[in-house]
Amino acid sequence: GLMLGIDPHAKFQPFETKLEPGSGLLLYTDGIVENERDYIRGTELLLQAFRTEYQCVSENAAQAIQERVLSGRSPADDAAIMFIGVTQLAQPGAPRQYQWQFDARDEHSSRRIKRAVLWHLGKDGPGLSDLSAAEIVVGELISNVARHTPGHAEMALEMQNGTATVQVCDRGDPFVLTRTVPDLFSESGRGLILIRALARDVSIERTEGGNCVRAILP
Repeated sequence: GLMLGIDPHAKFQPFETKLEPGSGLLLYTDGIVENERDYIRGTELLLQAFRTEYQCVSENAAQAIQERVLSGRSPADDAAIMFIGVTQLAQPGAPRQYQWQFDARDEHSSRRIKRAVLWHLGKDGPGLSDLSAAEIVVGELISNVARHTPGHAEMALEMQNGTATVQVCDRGDPFVLTRTVPDLFSESGRGLILIRALARDVSIERTEGGNCVRAILP
């Protein structure tokens, strides 16, 4: 139909649909699909990107779709995207579990995992008392792996009975949960201290291939 705002006297036909769990709604400006001066081709690329990126829960869907369509090119016109996804319609208190794998050596990968965890906490979390503190805990857990045991790791988020728990498992050498404050000029050792100060509880389990740090968020 005619674009909104072009003609103040234009009439528009309303459209209504029901978004079930797993559905997504994508709103975009024409700069997204007209970047190659081919509207049909641009629309096809957008649809392909939408189908691909919506399946990856660790992504910022809107950003990932935009990057895939533009393929590194600067848009010739405004290229804005708004994404709305219905991921779950659960009853309050119903258990939710999410798992991701990432490479702690890849800063971009680590940021995406952190963003995914925070997105789920903010969207359907158990009402955390301090989301900013939870963000610090999650960030420090990921940074701890990146600094001390860089490589492949797993992040898990579990939400049940009003409690959110995160767990990061690495494949590095064993370490212990220190309870002493490091030297003032020490380059390391503060991450786990900070996590212990903010989280409700922290534990470390040595596995066959590495370590699993588990923290109950505040």
